[in-house]
Amino acid sequence: SIPVFVSDPRSVAGIADDLEKLGVLAGTQAVAQPAAAAMRRRHAALAARYATATKLRVFYQVWNEPLYTIGGRHLISEAVATCGGENVFAALTLPAPSVTIESVLAAQPDVIVGGDDDGKRPPWLADWLRWPGIPAVRDGNLLVADGNLLHRPGPRFVDGVEVLCADFDRARARRGRR
Repeated sequence: SIPVFVSDPRSVAGIADDLEKLGVLAGTQAVAQPAAAAMRRRHAALAARYATATKLRVFYQVWNEPLYTIGGRHLISEAVATCGGENVFAALTLPAPSVTIESVLAAQPDVIVGGDDDGKRPPWLADWLRWPGIPAVRDGNLLVADGNLLHRPGPRFVDGVEVLCADFDRARARRGRR
């Protein structure tokens, strides 16, 4: 039989735990344990910093046709919450549910984040400009997330959370200014 290690972390803590487990399996605990501890510290510091931040209602768009987002149990929802955001579709339990444009319009998000694997602005993000009544559009808060950091549950995930938090800071500064 061939031993198999299955990794499917659903939280930042889970990523750090798996990092430690892989370190044990690979005999690299001396590297893995401090890396996992640093990841936990960085995430805890972000969570503490943004615990009292003005909440932002966030729509995280994964794809446009069909329109996909993330559910409340998705790892990216934890990133959004860490940065003082609230996933407008947090009540949905599927990891990546399909939603309607009407449901996004009804949610009135303060921020719309387009996740793209290259960190480049996906062309479909501009489609939201058709609805200037959405707070995110009105305030110029159509943001881009680097999927290489946020879409993969690995050691660089917290790097993506840090970038997302900085983007949310700029979004808070723009709210109601246009």
